[in-house]
Amino acid sequence: MPGCGTRTFLDPDHYEASLRQAHIELVITSRGEFKAHTTWAELHCLQLLRCEEDVPRIGYLSLAPQLAFVTFPTGSGPSPVWGGTELQAGDIMFHSPGERLHQWTRGPSCWSLIALDPRQLEKYGLPLSGKPLPLPPAGRLLRLFARCSAPAAPACASLSPCRNQA
Repeated sequence: MPGCGTRTFLDPDHYEASLRQAHIELVITSRGEFKAHTTWAELHCLQLLRCEEDVPRIGYLSLAPQLAFVTFPTGSGPSPVWGGTELQAGDIMFHSPGERLHQWTRGPSCWSLIALDPRQLEKYGLPLSGKPLPLPPAGRLLRLFARCSAPAAPACASLSPCRNQA
């Protein structure tokens, strides 16, 4: 059912439970009070999620096998490291069906996720790239800044800054 909302979490267990399409287990790696903020939108065949986290942590994620997942950093601070790859502004990570991986952050971070039916990803990939966009057999990084011209790079980086980062 379509909907949208926003939530703030002060308990990591409640935050973990709120991420419905991915099972996540967190280990907070520094002192300080945990705080996370999520903003989500759900349409008939598309789910969008934006997460802001205030403390560094390590997470083990298991993504739902029936959905296609695309993740990307959305803040100007330290980017999350997904499966050993530090994402940069403009990067997009395509995940394999049911992928399991570690994600860690060095400090306050902001990241986003798109979940959709794999057939929809293939369908919408066709007009964007001229060919179907199938899910990769293993996580795959698409680095867009290599294709951005220098004058466009600052505009790309400022599309979705985290409100709680300098």
